[in-house]
Amino acid sequence: LVMTKRMAILGTCASEDWVRYQNQRTALDVRLVPKRFHASIISLCAKPISPLHDLGDISEADKLMIRRDFSKIFLRELVETQPDCLLIDLASDGLDGVIACAGSWLTPTYIFRGSPLSKLARGNTLLTADGTPRRYLSLFRSSLLALQNFLDRHLPGCRIVLHKARFADSYRNAQDEIVPFSEGKLKLNRTANWNAAVLEDMFVQQFRCDVISLLDHPVLGDEQHVWGIGALH
Repeated sequence: LVMTKRMAILGTCASEDWVRYQNQRTALDVRLVPKRFHASIISLCAKPISPLHDLGDISEADKLMIRRDFSKIFLRELVETQPDCLLIDLASDGLDGVIACAGSWLTPTYIFRGSPLSKLARGNTLLTADGTPRRYLSLFRSSLLALQNFLDRHLPGCRIVLHKARFADSYRNAQDEIVPFSEGKLKLNRTANWNAAVLEDMFVQQFRCDVISLLDHPVLGDEQHVWGIGALH
């Protein structure tokens, strides 16, 4: 990846962290084009949903993230920008699953659930790798095939890299102490990590890709991270 100059990210902030903060003093010399965070591959490959209007009292960054999940614009951006490398992690796929909405699929992130738009999908079908494995994994497999066909057709020279990102069990606080996350968060994150491992196995069977794995190294969150405390940063 050191020679990569134009990199796109599909996944979570954990992958941008990997690019920008491998070394505390320097980041990789890359231009990030485009980025799609907190969205699943199933949602990405589903049909677009009509434009949105009232997104409520949430930040502009969160509004943009929701609009992008509805519009599925990321694939078009890949064609327009023609990145050298597409870095993918499946942490959000493992954590959130997908929810049916308007004949398509959305990623029910904490951002979506906290917005007025969540009422659009209230009571709709929710699929996750652990809760509804047969339906979810079948849909995930077909979405991987659709993504592969798209990339082969429109970005044949793009290098695909799978980042095995994982949610941390603990974080380092401002006093340099190691503090575990709450029991509820630990349970949620460990399930998400298990799901991600299953999905990653399916991904490497479908794609010819390179793999970044830090599974043999302990991962900690950081209370003083520029994006705030979290199990992915």
